[in-house]
Amino acid sequence: MKAENNSELPLDLPHGLTLRQADQGDAESLLALNGELLGEDSRIEVKFLVEGGIPGARLEDFLVVVAPSGRVVSSLCLIEQELRVGRTHLRLGNPEFVSTLPEYRGAGLIRQQFAVLEKWQKERGLAISVIMGIPYFYRLFGYEYALEDFRAGYLYPASHLEKLAAIPDLEVRKTVESDAPALAKMYAGTAARADIALTLPGEGWAWAARNRELQANKLEDWIALDSGQPVAYARLHLRDNILTAYRFTGELAGQQAIIKKALAWPGLEKLGIGTVRDNPLSRWVAAIEPGRRPSYGNYVRIVDPPLAFRQLGPEFERRLAESNLAGLSREVELGFYRFGVGLTFEDGKLLKVEAKPANQDPRIGIPPDLLPKILMGFRSVEELARLYPDFEVPKDEDWELLQVLFPPLINMMNFFI
Repeated sequence: MKAENNSELPLDLPHGLTLRQADQGDAESLLALNGELLGEDSRIEVKFLVEGGIPGARLEDFLVVVAPSGRVVSSLCLIEQELRVGRTHLRLGNPEFVSTLPEYRGAGLIRQQFAVLEKWQKERGLAISVIMGIPYFYRLFGYEYALEDFRAGYLYPASHLEKLAAIPDLEVRKTVESDAPALAKMYAGTAARADIALTLPGEGWAWAARNRELQANKLEDWIALDSGQPVAYARLHLRDNILTAYRFTGELAGQQAIIKKALAWPGLEKLGIGTVRDNPLSRWVAAIEPGRRPSYGNYVRIVDPPLAFRQLGPEFERRLAESNLAGLSREVELGFYRFGVGLTFEDGKLLKVEAKPANQDPRIGIPPDLLPKILMGFRSVEELARLYPDFEVPKDEDWELLQVLFPPLINMMNFFI
């Protein structure tokens, strides 16, 4: 449930600045800020959101820091989205459009806004927060890389166009509004094969077709058709002379046709391929180009750990039921050193989740920065335990339980529009 107001806002800051929720009088300045700092693609996205383009975001979900002149000098927003983990659906918070004018940086404006957003998320029952973007920066606010955004590698026109010559020349074009139902259907089909996926609002597909243009705002959606029938989709992002194709859905043959056309982009230096780990497309790319695999990922913060475990309870119960620990009855305390979470299982059901105090010598010791990684299945617990000496699980029965509760997961995190 969204909070309609915040009793601590507006907040007076040094130098005559004011931190508050955005209102209609801020709209023009807010758009200008995002256009200037984040680019035209972000400006049009913010415009779409503040005009009520999709459920889960509105103008009042933006925080702004306003100078005495009325100019917005810093801002960010909170978007509510639906996340599926396994078969469990929950709402999460997605901070976005983080921006501060250069002359106002270094004063902690973003940190103060994130503090407000965290209170909003707790009030709304959003236990998990996800953000993408600036390398390292969001670790300063308690976020950790916990959702892999897998990159299959780079393809190069000079060396790969000839290798792709045998790929059938399907029709590949920019999407149009009438493609929206087919795009949504292909996305749903591809997302269903991932362990974790965001539910994308239907309104976004037609909007993207109207507004995404590579030349105008560096983003564009392409669709591949076979005998007039949609078979694949991807989004293209242009930066300098480098294209990245990602958000692939549909059939491999159609995805290959999109890649073939993208490789022929005039003046292209290289084409990056973003997909999910170990699917037909990533294996195909690796087979024709066994070179560098650039890493990328999305940040996660667990805003309310006990609530996150409660919300994911049905998924933990499902994992137990499908393992040799079916029917488990025991109490488990996960010690994150600075805090703990107690879980009570009875006949395989998670009956109780409770906060536990800090403990420097827990029976199960997990570094707190690994909490987002284990909940989102970033890596197996075995891989994480090898990398983190303070991930301590001395008893075999506890180790077996952690392997069941926290398996590695494949995600498909495509953000709102």
